[in-house]
Amino acid sequence: RHRIVTETHGLLARHRRAAALLAVTPFVAARRCTVLELSCPLAAHQATGMGLKAGDVCYIRARNGALMREAKELSSDKLKELPARTTVKVVGQSVTVGDAERIEVECAGARGWVSTKVLSEPQTSNGGDKIQTTLHYREGDEPTRHHSLKLTIPPRWVTDKAPLRKLCAAFCDNYSKKHPQHKLDAETHRLCLGDGTVLSRAAMITADVSADLYVVPEAAALARQPPPPPPKKPAAAPPPPPLDGGVALDIPRRAPKPVARRASKVEALMHDAQNCYDLDDCADVGGGEVVDPADAQKTDTKAAQLKDQGNKHLAAKKFAQAAKCYDDALALSPPPVGRLAAVLLANRAQALLSRAAVADATRLDRASTFAALRDAASCATEARAADETYDKAWYRLGLANLELAKRCRGGGKGAPLPDEVMTRLRDSVKALDKAMRDAH
Repeated sequence: RHRIVTETHGLLARHRRAAALLAVTPFVAARRCTVLELSCPLAAHQATGMGLKAGDVCYIRARNGALMREAKELSSDKLKELPARTTVKVVGQSVTVGDAERIEVECAGARGWVSTKVLSEPQTSNGGDKIQTTLHYREGDEPTRHHSLKLTIPPRWVTDKAPLRKLCAAFCDNYSKKHPQHKLDAETHRLCLGDGTVLSRAAMITADVSADLYVVPEAAALARQPPPPPPKKPAAAPPPPPLDGGVALDIPRRAPKPVARRASKVEALMHDAQNCYDLDDCADVGGGEVVDPADAQKTDTKAAQLKDQGNKHLAAKKFAQAAKCYDDALALSPPPVGRLAAVLLANRAQALLSRAAVADATRLDRASTFAALRDAASCATEARAADETYDKAWYRLGLANLELAKRCRGGGKGAPLPDEVMTRLRDSVKALDKAMRDAH
């Protein structure tokens, strides 16, 4: 709410400058008014874990090594020190001790507990605790020139994310020693998968490296490479809503009514003494209906039930059904008063605000959008009058006026004129300020 209030102040100042410029062109000023849109970016945060389990092989990634202890408690005896890049095997599930996460590992026949923070991600292996791959050379028709080499990848190549060209260089060096008459140059050869896919020179060695790789001359590798899949077409941005078009508002407008109030105990006693209890004769300084407290209790339960039903429709995005439930509750005799009336009216305003924000095939046309926002502002005003301490009434009044000001760009039937925009922006600032103060 604080951000919306701050940006609304800036919006009001910009509109004053725009109105001053538009004053020289009355016709344009009467039809159009440009207002900047607000954006409320959301921040997202997602936490992920390695999910270590028994049997995983990891490496000590901490530069200064790690300390293995006999038990999971940090106060237990020190068992041994594990230098950086030491291979360990997870033998149990991780447990939380205080603020630290500990896990049991095995290294060189010793078992102990270390912090999960010092371990690398689980390393898949295809040969015990070793990460191995086999490189093949199958060029030419002479079988004597074909060669295969099984390599055990050093753990530091994985943790340091060494480039794949190291594997190619190791193979070419071994091949050249075996076949001095047909030496291979690592710079002119590439590594490929079994299906012919050429691996990038910048690709890094990982623990899930393919079990079989092929060393192929670069020209032949690129010629045999399968064609890349067709690029995915980027999702087209939804077109901006046209000035006209859309559907009509399916929520009937509510005629504003004076705020009802409950008769005081003094008024009730005086009328009872005169045996002519007619609350219509009571002095009504607010201009609305005066409700007998005893009669109001009879309808409060029914109104609360209709409110809950409307809230369910509102959560399910059935805005017309929600508004009807709120209307039925407000139409009870005697009508709800005080906080209950304020909640019903503020929720009806929210149903109209949400209906105006729909951007799919059931979106409202411009005239219906303006009508819905004006009705929302009217309902929020009634809610504020019913209970001035209800902060949501002030908040939704501010939002309704702000949405009307934002959507005036492009004009159209029912669009607010500059004077109305200025008034609604001022009301929006006041209402949002009040809502923020009440919330705190």
